[in-house]
Amino acid sequence: MPDDSVLSSTLGAVGAVAGAIGAVAGVLGKVIFDRSKRADETIHVKRLEVYPLLWKTTEILPLWPRSATVTCEKLQGFCENLRDWYFKVGGMFLSERSRNAYGRLQQELTDVLKSQPQEPLLPTGELYERLRHCCSTLRTELTEDLSSRRRFSGTEPRPEN
Repeated sequence: MPDDSVLSSTLGAVGAVAGAIGAVAGVLGKVIFDRSKRADETIHVKRLEVYPLLWKTTEILPLWPRSATVTCEKLQGFCENLRDWYFKVGGMFLSERSRNAYGRLQQELTDVLKSQPQEPLLPTGELYERLRHCCSTLRTELTEDLSSRRRFSGTEPRPEN
């Protein structure tokens, strides 16, 4: 049976090792957190650069005033401009929700282009509204990614009116 001094030394050494492991884990956790925070900030800055280009592209289908000159030719160009933006400018910076909204818009454009005769969309028609709504949803997701429509940043509660 070991004497008390050996047991005490062993327990002290185990405690020191456990403390060192805890300290290393804490430092490592902080390094990982700091890197993640910097990556998030970098992505946010990049989104601020590339999202306005995508936003502007969606102006083809406004709510106010509705456009009476949206043709299949313009929609095809719009579809191609979206694709070019996605692959050449900023698709890699879209959040999952924004990417889903982008995909829904492209799918809706594809469906309309397959079914629509070669004449302008009626500004009050269902096809115009479906596409306009997809554009609006995409823009909403972009603003969510940027937190650009919030009065307060962070976790501050919004004041009641």
